[in-house]
Amino acid sequence: SGVCYAGCAITAANVAWAWVQLDEDRKDDANIDAVPEQKESDSDRSDPIVQALCSMWQRPVLLQILVCTFLQTSVLGFFMGSGAWFNLQEYGFHAWQNGLMIAVSGGVMLFCQFNVTGPAVKRLTELGCIWLSSGLRCISMLVYALAPPSTNPWDVLPYICVSTLMATMALVDPSLQTLTMQVAPPKSLGTVMGIAQALRSAGEAVAPAVAGYYYERDHCLPWIIAAGCAILGGLLYVDGPSAKEKSMPTLLYKQEEGARRKEDSLQEPLLMA
Repeated sequence: SGVCYAGCAITAANVAWAWVQLDEDRKDDANIDAVPEQKESDSDRSDPIVQALCSMWQRPVLLQILVCTFLQTSVLGFFMGSGAWFNLQEYGFHAWQNGLMIAVSGGVMLFCQFNVTGPAVKRLTELGCIWLSSGLRCISMLVYALAPPSTNPWDVLPYICVSTLMATMALVDPSLQTLTMQVAPPKSLGTVMGIAQALRSAGEAVAPAVAGYYYERDHCLPWIIAAGCAILGGLLYVDGPSAKEKSMPTLLYKQEEGARRKEDSLQEPLLMA
């Protein structure tokens, strides 16, 4: 319950932050883009949140990315809701063993973030990383659910399954953020990113409650549902960025040396003799 309350608080904070940023963006747009002789359309007079939602409905792929963001975050939320109880009843894990498992999984995630994310995106693209991570998450959750219980407290199966879940976060999260920035309308980018962050927090808040509810009925159900969320969260396809977009630096792409414009560099030394 504490995790659920914390997730709800984070979601409320994200929504409030997005609302404040939208007010500031609306004032800036009114000062910069206002043309006295041009009549404003009804869409220009509407609230920025309404504009962002309308643009999202006009771009189904953006809605698909946001739904996948919620589902992929929910996979982790299922473990947050019932993982400790499952390990206690199925594997005899004590509190310190659960803590050790989370520490090992966090170390694996950090290693992947520093050493795997960049090369994986370069070879597989963002979509390939999402597809691969969804498959690995589904397999790990099904193995976690259907493997026979063990009385050995040092069983490595929970470590492998949870480490796989954590490691794939290094591929899924930045890939979804990059795709969101590529698809979102430029004028509503801040709003869309705020909505995406709110959906991540919602997944971390809703999934633990759902996991606890179904865990009381069957200990395997939360992990089977999490596997389904992983597969549904990977059903995503977005057209690749154009050459112009790839030449611009993003979260995962760096501009090539040959693609840099000569006019960006200084034509004279910084210090004169």
